[in-house]
Amino acid sequence: MTDIPAGLLDVLLADCIERERDVPFMYRDASAKGWVTAGIGKKLNSAMEAARLVLPDGTSAWRMGDRPATVSEISLEFVRVLGMPPARVATYYRSAQSPLLAPGFARDLCVHDLTTDFLPGLVRLVPDLYDRPQAVTRALCTIEYTCGLGGLSKFTHMLGSLRAGDYRGIVDRKEYHLQPPASDATNERLHDWFAEAAGSAAA
Repeated sequence: MTDIPAGLLDVLLADCIERERDVPFMYRDASAKGWVTAGIGKKLNSAMEAARLVLPDGTSAWRMGDRPATVSEISLEFVRVLGMPPARVATYYRSAQSPLLAPGFARDLCVHDLTTDFLPGLVRLVPDLYDRPQAVTRALCTIEYTCGLGGLSKFTHMLGSLRAGDYRGIVDRKEYHLQPPASDATNERLHDWFAEAAGSAAA
């Protein structure tokens, strides 16, 4: 894998936290399926996937007070949250018995996923990614984090403009635009990043 530029992971982690927040309990997101989610926008496909989140020492990343949560407690919480309406504020889903992620775990997990999944996927799609302005990586990572690599690959007009180095065209034609439930703030950040890249290319 191509080496990740120094400092990039810190920038992308900060972007993820600003966009997704750092929520230590399970909740349902605002997508059409209302995925059970935790941490920094980490989608949990099943109760077993939630239970497989572990600390470096092998104990559960989910805590009940000062002890690790059991698989049963994690599974019951997943089922409880899944049975609630989606797209509410995160605190709506928390109960007094909700297992909580260990402090710092969500950030470590986000860095791991960026390193082993999101960035390698972007480099496969845009091999010269790290030769481009950092703002381009921030924008593409945001779209991939929101839509997945498959979703990002469907932004054919944007990717064509990207290959041509036409960042200004991406901005002017709003080829970056994400549909709801993506927020206006996310689209504004995408606009600003591609505008920044256009300015860098013109300098």
